[in-house]
Amino acid sequence: MERIFHQELPDTGKFSQQLQDATAQAPLVIVNSDEARQQAEELLSALKQMRKHPQIQQLESLKKEAHDHWKRISALIKQIVDPIDAAVKMVKAKILAYDMEQRRKQQQQAEALKEQMKKREIEAAIEAGDLERAKRVMTGEAPLPEIQTKTGPVGATTHHRGQWQAEITDPRAVLEEVLAGKVPLEEAVEIKLPYFNRLARRMRAENLGVRGVRGVYREVLVSR
Repeated sequence: MERIFHQELPDTGKFSQQLQDATAQAPLVIVNSDEARQQAEELLSALKQMRKHPQIQQLESLKKEAHDHWKRISALIKQIVDPIDAAVKMVKAKILAYDMEQRRKQQQQAEALKEQMKKREIEAAIEAGDLERAKRVMTGEAPLPEIQTKTGPVGATTHHRGQWQAEITDPRAVLEEVLAGKVPLEEAVEIKLPYFNRLARRMRAENLGVRGVRGVYREVLVSR
């Protein structure tokens, strides 16, 4: 097995101090005469020479070696990872294709079942003499029983089934049936308390003008 990064970094402490002392002179340079210019040229030459210091050359060599190692490692990772990524992409595509096909089949089954239900509803309405309902079903104005989709684990079969549900066509008539005792109040009617809460906040009184309901003042915790 090949080993990499076997070289140690050089100790640059002494050289760093020399470099700091040299570069600290740059802000102090004032070129206002031939003599000052000559001194600036000498400092510039010294700085350029420091740029070629053996420790800098060694670090440059280590940098190049590290970059070469990085390229080799990247190529090795790509060689290992690319087939995995390609396989993952392939499997995901096949799962997606299967799911899309299942949804298409379910939608197709639902549409076919809906047409069957519509036909049965029309026939039942005509048989019962309710031509108005038959017309409403035919035009789509009357809702059909809800179509429920049963889903299970992957590979399980799916099916649809119809279900009879109620449709409120006249709320007042329903209330009359409740008052007449033909329909149980507790099971058939849900009183919407938020409406009466709004009424109580608006009237700010115990008497809300509605039999069976009263206003009650309570402290509530609010945050701001």
